[in-house]
Amino acid sequence: MLCCLHCNKQFRNNKEYEKHISICIFYLYNNKYKNKLDNELIKDILYMINIFDLHNKNIEYKVYKERLLNNLHNECIIISSFKIIGHDSYAEQKKIEYLYNYINNSNKETYNYIDIVNIISELNHVSNNDLLNLINAYKISYKNCNS
Repeated sequence: MLCCLHCNKQFRNNKEYEKHISICIFYLYNNKYKNKLDNELIKDILYMINIFDLHNKNIEYKVYKERLLNNLHNECIIISSFKIIGHDSYAEQKKIEYLYNYINNSNKETYNYIDIVNIISELNHVSNNDLLNLINAYKISYKNCNS
């Protein structure tokens, strides 16, 4: 039995394992960048990357404050609906509220890719480089998943 040392999933054969490591963000990040972020921290950061859809954006990406706030508000509604079905989403909701308040209280009207990276980095106490490396690993995983 083969095991991914980065996410602990097990596989019956080499073909399944090879496919997995081509899309396992934990493997791609830790293997390529050799920076061992905790898997829970990686999950938290990936959640934020998904909220802002950074894995589908390029460095020239710009977005208006109003759209960001609307997206965060919608995410809060989705998270609140999880409470109804019994999923504990308190930590996610607090992060969304923090992001919403941070952006809402800012004087900026337009945010670019690096602005969003800075916000996520600050919230998770990781360097911009680590975050950009994780986004790149996510992009590789996303591309390999869809090919």
